[in-house]
Amino acid sequence: MQSAVRVTEKSGKLYMTAQVVRFMSPYVYLKKIIDEGELGAPVRIEMRRISHIPEKSWEHWMKDTSKSGGTPIDLTIHDIDFVQYAFGQPKDVSAVYYKIKNDDNDHITSVLVYDGFTVTANAGWFKADIPFRAEYLAVFENGYVEYRDDKIVKNGEAVDAQKGGVINDADFNATGSDGYAEEIAYFVDCIENNKKPTVVTPSSSQDSVKLMERILEKAIII
Repeated sequence: MQSAVRVTEKSGKLYMTAQVVRFMSPYVYLKKIIDEGELGAPVRIEMRRISHIPEKSWEHWMKDTSKSGGTPIDLTIHDIDFVQYAFGQPKDVSAVYYKIKNDDNDHITSVLVYDGFTVTANAGWFKADIPFRAEYLAVFENGYVEYRDDKIVKNGEAVDAQKGGVINDADFNATGSDGYAEEIAYFVDCIENNKKPTVVTPSSSQDSVKLMERILEKAIII
C-alpha cells in the first residue's frame, strides 16, 4: 500500500482503492448522520460481517490465511475502513482472533476506543450454513441508527436511504443500493473531470491498512 501511494504521487496519475463500503447507501447514510451530528455524539457502535466459510476459491486460497489474510484482511477490514474513514485513528485497540485450523472457523472481534465511545467490529467465516450478512447498530446521545436485514431504521422508523445522501464533500450522490456501481461511477467522474478522488484517497486507504495491522499486533490469537 505504501508503494502504491508513492507511485501515485510520482506518476501524477489518478488512483483510488476500491473501498466499496464507503459507497454503499446504508453506510453513506450513517456517515451523513455522524458528520452532521443529527443525533449528537456517538456513544456505542457495533458492526458485524459474517458468512459461511468460503469454499469455492481457486485451490481454496481464501482459507489459506497466508494468501488471503483470513477474516481480518478479507472481511472485517471493510468495517475497519469505514470506522477509520468516519472517525480517524482510535486511541487504543484490542482484539481476539480465532484463526482457522483444520478447515473449521475463522473469526475476529476487534474493539476500537475513541474519546467518549467505543466501536466493536465482529467478523467471521463459520463452518455452518450462514448466508452473508453485514449489519451495524450505532447509538448516539439522542437516538440510534440500525442496519439489519437490508433495512435501515432510525429511532424506530424505517429510512429510505435510496433518496440520496452526499458522500463526504464531493458533488456525487449515492442514490442506488449498488455500491460497486456507485464507486465505479464516482471514479469515472474523477477521470473525466481530472480531479483527485476525495471519498477514498491513497493515504486514507493506507491508514485503514495500518489500523488493521495495529489491531492484529494487539490481538490475542487463539
